[in-house]
Amino acid sequence: MSRRTPHTTENPLRDSMLPVRVNRYRMVGAAVVAFGVALALGMLIPAFDPTYLSGFLRGAVVGGTAGYGCVAIARIVRGHVLLFDKETRQIQSIGRARDWLTYPRPGFDRIEYSDVDARIYEVRKDGTHRRLPIRRWTAKRQDGDVLVDILRANDPSRGRDESRVV
Repeated sequence: MSRRTPHTTENPLRDSMLPVRVNRYRMVGAAVVAFGVALALGMLIPAFDPTYLSGFLRGAVVGGTAGYGCVAIARIVRGHVLLFDKETRQIQSIGRARDWLTYPRPGFDRIEYSDVDARIYEVRKDGTHRRLPIRRWTAKRQDGDVLVDILRANDPSRGRDESRVV
């Protein structure tokens, strides 16, 4: 199913969970822009070519751009970007095929927030880190701020230099 990530199809919402909800206005805007660009590109790229190259190009570009709009619509329907468990300090995010992905994954020790690029990372004990596939701009500002404050409060790396190369 998913790549080396523990998953389940059950909704894991409990009392200790902090849901980070989707910013619906931004997602509607992203969907409108993506579908508008797909429509414009579909009209601008020539439809007929004896070599079929432009038809393939048109389908790939329009389909790929419309795919971004579909992702935005899917996030609106889901209602939240992720769930943060305050007790276990784990993030649960919905992945492909409605599986719930849990971070940090096996082999990683904790979750950190980086002020350098405003992203969330899972960190191993030796200090190596991997960026999570979570974009803060998709979440409501209040929910995102609460999550960042919680992650900053218990972050053991706050005392060291944050200018690491990411």
